[in-house]
Amino acid sequence: MQLNDIAYAFPAGHRVRLALSTSYWPTVWPSPEAVTLTVYTGASTLDLPERPPRAEDAALAPFGEPEGAAEPPMTTLSDGRGSRVVTHDVNPDRVESVAEHDSGMERFDAIGVAVGVAVRERYRVVGDDPLTALGSLAWTIRRERADWRVRIEAKMELTCTAQAFVVDQSLAAFEGDAQVYAQSWHREIPRDLA
Repeated sequence: MQLNDIAYAFPAGHRVRLALSTSYWPTVWPSPEAVTLTVYTGASTLDLPERPPRAEDAALAPFGEPEGAAEPPMTTLSDGRGSRVVTHDVNPDRVESVAEHDSGMERFDAIGVAVGVAVRERYRVVGDDPLTALGSLAWTIRRERADWRVRIEAKMELTCTAQAFVVDQSLAAFEGDAQVYAQSWHREIPRDLA
């Protein structure tokens, strides 16, 4: 099995650990049923390609300091906050991770527009039942200037069956406190061996 290519220099004396797993939750969605892998370590090898130093490497220019535009003048109207809570309920082996981040409100002084974003991520799965996997995101995006206030609320939830990924989404837009637009979507996407 070929892994993705990367470039990394291992300092002398360091070791490499290879971890094999049937999934990498929540980065990789679990298979529709529990999987058992058998690894034959005696016949297995790990081949790492090596790029030895070359004489022309000495002529390479070193990386310069990172460059970027100067930060615009801004005023903090409300502080941001964030949290991450991971719970593991031993019986029934349920793991849930909830991360919340609120940027607070920052005003771009040159144009008087204040901006803010709040995000909530939730991932849950029961260890011996991959069909319980759930991932959800909720975004609130705010823009304000003087008495003008707008807000967008977007939500997405991904679950699954043995045959399909199930996606539920919604979007709502507000001007002040009045909702001016709303739409919801439901879609089932065949797993196609995923």
